[in-house]
Amino acid sequence: MDYRMKRIASCLLAGAIVISGTGVGTYGAQTGGVSAVIATGLSSNGSPAAGFSKMLSQCLIESDKAVAEAAAQAEEQVSENDVPVVASEYADIAIAQVDNYVNVRSEPNTDSEVLGKLYNNSAATVLETTEDGWYKITSGSVTGYVKCEYVVTGDEELAKKVSTRYATVTTTTLYVRMEPSTEAGILTMLGEGDDFVVVDDSMKDSGWVIVTTEEGDGYVSTDYVNLWTDYVTAESKAEEEARLAKEEAERKAAQEAAAAAAEAKQIAAEQELDYNVQDIASTAVNSADEAQYAAYMAEQYQAAAEAQAAAEAEAARQQAEAEAAYAAAQQQAAAEAAQQEQVAQQQTEAAAQDQETQQTEAQQTQQWTDQTQQETQTSETSAPETEAPADNSTTEDTSSTTDSSAPTDSDYTGDVPQSASSSSLRQSVVNYALQFVGNPYVYGGTSLTNGTDCSGFTQSVLANFGISIPRTAASQAGSGTAVDMSNLQPGDLLFYNNGGGIGHVSMYIGNGQVVHASNERTGIIVSSVDYRTACAARSYF
Repeated sequence: MDYRMKRIASCLLAGAIVISGTGVGTYGAQTGGVSAVIATGLSSNGSPAAGFSKMLSQCLIESDKAVAEAAAQAEEQVSENDVPVVASEYADIAIAQVDNYVNVRSEPNTDSEVLGKLYNNSAATVLETTEDGWYKITSGSVTGYVKCEYVVTGDEELAKKVSTRYATVTTTTLYVRMEPSTEAGILTMLGEGDDFVVVDDSMKDSGWVIVTTEEGDGYVSTDYVNLWTDYVTAESKAEEEARLAKEEAERKAAQEAAAAAAEAKQIAAEQELDYNVQDIASTAVNSADEAQYAAYMAEQYQAAAEAQAAAEAEAARQQAEAEAAYAAAQQQAAAEAAQQEQVAQQQTEAAAQDQETQQTEAQQTQQWTDQTQQETQTSETSAPETEAPADNSTTEDTSSTTDSSAPTDSDYTGDVPQSASSSSLRQSVVNYALQFVGNPYVYGGTSLTNGTDCSGFTQSVLANFGISIPRTAASQAGSGTAVDMSNLQPGDLLFYNNGGGIGHVSMYIGNGQVVHASNERTGIIVSSVDYRTACAARSYF
């Protein structure tokens, strides 16, 4: 507006000069102001007025153009300067970068009370920054101050590296698709409230993220999930004290368990070497996998015998006899059926002798169970092996060949050992399964020690006893014999619906509890049978 007024004033001044040059300036001076100039021009004989009007009009046109250009330029500049800046969601995230930990203090100085510890790669939210180089942060249950030099803020790449992204389902049934489209094929279905790890959220702005499920990785719509990030947070003084106390208790329990195991091995080496050799021989005749287990047992008792100079020679002789018994039994099994009956009788005798040692092993089993299971207390009267065998080995009371490959869908339940009753077999299966509590969950895995998913866990446990079942939870639910939920027995399998089909399986262990490979965060755990509502139960015994 100021620019336009200056232009108009310039135009009027020029007009006055023109009119003055035509001899009408005296009249304009008497009138005064802009009105006088215009009036003078109009009262003339036409010539001065016409020239003045043309000049003034041209001057105003040029003035309007200049004003418009200046306004457009100013508006463009304002538009460029007013582009909103969206702050990163990681702008206020501080990640500890230290050798071990940094103290969180009550005040921004090194003389104040230590409230907790922020360990390396742990995260906190920055609340404010002091003038002397401290951040006020909150992390977990701890709110206090840390030195700025020990944390990194606003580093999106580092924050994503040390965190885990989750998606929580917010609808009753959510399809997991093979491609980011509602027209793509369906991989599986998820249930409301379920949490899944997000492996890729780079497409979230277009409405899709990739999550991992038991059936594989697939796409879900962001319209039906809540995305959240989980960080490792600070540890308060009270939490640290509780953790240290727990670790000390676990250390003592481990020492006691190790001492009990050593004592049991010593007793076995001194008093029961003959029984163990017989058991190794009877186990070895079934398969090559059982031969590996026999060799393992022979080595253990040979080691015990080496600690006793007097028993070293006897242990070597027993190992040689076990290998010879296995070779002879293998030949007989391939040549004639009659020899199989003799082998079965040997297994029956070995199982009977095994019952005599179960009471001694029960104390060791209880100590191990107390250490690895915080969620359950068991009262089993029989004990699992003191050292967990490899996944391809079998327990001592197994009488049928173990299928090391993934079983196909069938109703075959395997041979029940003649040496044990149905209830004894069921309890042996449960005891064996409980050995692996605390081991990791791995999607698609079947290793009881290195990682397995829910259906791989039940398949591998039952396979150890010669019971062949399908690989997936859905297939397992379609095999075996249906069981009433009010008549569950140890070893029965319970199945759960994820909203569109069978998505999870657990094993009933008695006393209202189940054991199962839960998820990546918890691994193999013991839970109440009512932790979720089962939709079906099956028996393979």
